[in-house]
Amino acid sequence: GGQYNLATQMAKFRDKFKFESVITVGDNLYGLQRVQDYRSKFETPYRPLLANGVKFYASLGNHDSRKQVNYKPFNMGGNFYYTIDFQGQSVRFFMLDTTYLSPEQLDWLKKELEKSTEVWKIAVFHHPLYSSGKTHGSDLKLREALEGLFVENDVSVVFQGHDHFYERVKPQRGIVYFVVGSG
Repeated sequence: GGQYNLATQMAKFRDKFKFESVITVGDNLYGLQRVQDYRSKFETPYRPLLANGVKFYASLGNHDSRKQVNYKPFNMGGNFYYTIDFQGQSVRFFMLDTTYLSPEQLDWLKKELEKSTEVWKIAVFHHPLYSSGKTHGSDLKLREALEGLFVENDVSVVFQGHDHFYERVKPQRGIVYFVVGSG
């Protein structure tokens, strides 16, 4: 039910604002993740958006199968972390895997952030660096690992999930953090 309600609201919003892309902050599918589950939990509810060419770009959460990186409609290209840029627009998304934040991923992120020339650098991942959530709250180890890189490389915005609500956090060290785990 929840996915269908969300998909319906997104399709209605798209009638007013023709967005072309959707990013996810993980926990893309709950429960079983068999082929038929991808159909019933993603493809069917989001069919109106997918049929109109809307592309989804996923990041993984702690409830997601690692195999989702190969699920074509999530546009991850087999990668646990990757960037998205949109031709002609000065924005780049840095899609991270915070369930398994490896030294290799941190090295990759540092290089990608340093070479990015876009005005808007937006990080997207699951576990929040800043959250007032009572269930999960702020992940201080992740904050220690990531925040310095974000500040040094002029990241503008961070989208995070995990806590099941919406929150816009007062800018921290010049960066606006959103918890968008209510989808």
